[in-house]
Amino acid sequence: MPITRRWSSSGNAALRKLIGAGVLVSLLIASGPILGGSGNSLAASQIQSASCASCHSTSQPARKKAGKAPPFVDASILKGSIHRSLSCTACHEGMGAVPHPKKPPRPTCGKCHGRESRLFDTGIHGQELRKGNPKAPECYSCHGSHNIRKAADRQSLVFPANLPRVCVKCHLEGVEKGREAFRQETGRHREPFPSYLSSIHWKTLEEKGIMGVALCNDCHESHDLKPMSDPRSPINRKNIPETCGRCHIGILTVYNASIHGQAMRAGRADAPVCTDCHGEHTIETAREKSSTISSATISRTTCPRCHSAERIVDHYGVVSQRVTRFLDSYHGVESRAGRPVVANCASCHGTHDIRASSDPLSSVNKANLPHTCGQCHPGAGANFAKGTVHASKQKDAVTMIVRKIYFWLILLTIGGMLGHNTVVMGREFVNSYKKHRADSAVRFSKSVVIQHILTNTSFSVLAITGFALHFPDAWWSSWLVRAETGAVFRGFLHRLAAAVLTGVCLYHVYYVIRTGRGRKEVREIFPSFKDAKHGLLLLKRAALGTREDIDFGRYIYAEKLEYWALAWGTVVMMVTGFPMWFPDVFMRFFPRWILDLLRAIHYYEAWLAVLAVVVWHFFHVMFHPETYPMNWTWLTGRMSIEELKKRPREYERVVLAGKNTDGSKSAHTKDSPAEKDRGRK
Repeated sequence: MPITRRWSSSGNAALRKLIGAGVLVSLLIASGPILGGSGNSLAASQIQSASCASCHSTSQPARKKAGKAPPFVDASILKGSIHRSLSCTACHEGMGAVPHPKKPPRPTCGKCHGRESRLFDTGIHGQELRKGNPKAPECYSCHGSHNIRKAADRQSLVFPANLPRVCVKCHLEGVEKGREAFRQETGRHREPFPSYLSSIHWKTLEEKGIMGVALCNDCHESHDLKPMSDPRSPINRKNIPETCGRCHIGILTVYNASIHGQAMRAGRADAPVCTDCHGEHTIETAREKSSTISSATISRTTCPRCHSAERIVDHYGVVSQRVTRFLDSYHGVESRAGRPVVANCASCHGTHDIRASSDPLSSVNKANLPHTCGQCHPGAGANFAKGTVHASKQKDAVTMIVRKIYFWLILLTIGGMLGHNTVVMGREFVNSYKKHRADSAVRFSKSVVIQHILTNTSFSVLAITGFALHFPDAWWSSWLVRAETGAVFRGFLHRLAAAVLTGVCLYHVYYVIRTGRGRKEVREIFPSFKDAKHGLLLLKRAALGTREDIDFGRYIYAEKLEYWALAWGTVVMMVTGFPMWFPDVFMRFFPRWILDLLRAIHYYEAWLAVLAVVVWHFFHVMFHPETYPMNWTWLTGRMSIEELKKRPREYERVVLAGKNTDGSKSAHTKDSPAEKDRGRK
């Protein structure tokens, strides 16, 4: 017994010592991160992470079965993270106790990444985050959460090839919200990311897989992003050359020595920088037709933005109209004609090394012009430097003399020809009218003639004043809208003509319903299946030269088409025009998009109507060989007997029955002297 008791006492003491040592080891392991031991830290983090994984790495059904569904963390993703050696509480502070706080604190990345965190806080993203903007990005928005990897890792979100797709998550909102809303909110006309996709930077990376091209953070920075208005921002106007020069070092050196670079360093805000010529995000090579520096664009759009701008020309004393004169020169004409290989602004002045013509190093200095021209014209000598370059009309005295001589020569020669033809044409009109009056029968009453004249006049005024609104700079409309009150006067004329046309239409409806002549006219002009047959026969006769007779009545198919097309078009123009005349009243009952729809219909229906009149109606009234120079019926209400004979049924009524088409007695009967004489012939 004594021996046994003694053994038991000593065994208990040994057991107590063993438990104490285990507790001490556990405390040391748990305090490893605090004490700084790497081995202990790794072991402790693994133990702590394993404890978190017991809830957060289980399957969704198992978590729900246990009555809890904490956020799921994929252990395989966490294993590939650069933070895999850290414990969960290293980022999620205050989450070691269970149950966790109801409102977990945000991860404090700045505890380890102090410099990046300070830069982020001073940048535009950090400022927006402090303002409470729910769309403002945080660290995990760009770097990820548990899948954070080194930037050199191809699976990293911030790997160069992946970075633009990270930025687009927020900066493609312009497409989703609508272009107009995006423009109003940001002041941009094009969304950044879609523009960047067409740039040489993205194509080089995406299509060729070449690294080292400009990405979003190369121009905008990674953490210290600042708005363009901030003088410290790399995309601030005065900093853009240096920003682009990070990659294009040699070009920056050349640009700084140019007249543009010197003006920029002198603080002139209007001096062009890289983005003025190349664009901001849509940077393309000169080989692309859509590029701002292509041979077809640079002389017509890019350079004229400054060198034809009135404000810049006046402020800096730049010689005006240089671009216009260049476009009138041989090179400019060839360029506008679409020839790809022709001299443009950059061909002579250079691209980045543009200097004043007085600079001895300038490519357009008189001493250097033979060499500059010789790049395209081998063997060019001193004669290439003589004379004006941009087709100037003021400085070249010889050209001015020739211009004045030919001005008067053209004026007198062509003016004399026009005068001669006007006299001849006038006599033809007089003879045609006399013949028409002497040998014609009544076709329309005075009421119909007046309706046609008013319709013709109001339609013409509507067409001119309506299209003048869309083409105010055209030669035929500028006189109407350029005056101080031109816009008001144009609108008044347009509405007055609309009122006249509406009145004529209403009267015509009354005429064809309430009068016997009107009802008869509608019956005669109503289309039938026979009209299609007549149209085919007429085309056959015109194409093959056949001579078969066509049983036309009072109206042929072409006149019927015109009448009903006019009726349809007038109704459409009235229905769409009056809401635009009184938009405030209209939009009390209908949304704005309906008004926009009516405006589009009104515009394109106007095109249809005008083109139909010019191509179809004018041909039959003026340009048809049998009616040239004009069919007088629309003014006199009478039709020639020769024309009536082409309408057999109408001729029988007028000549054989002795009645005009308006119901009055006809002077042309089968027994009349005119008809007897015609029969003898």
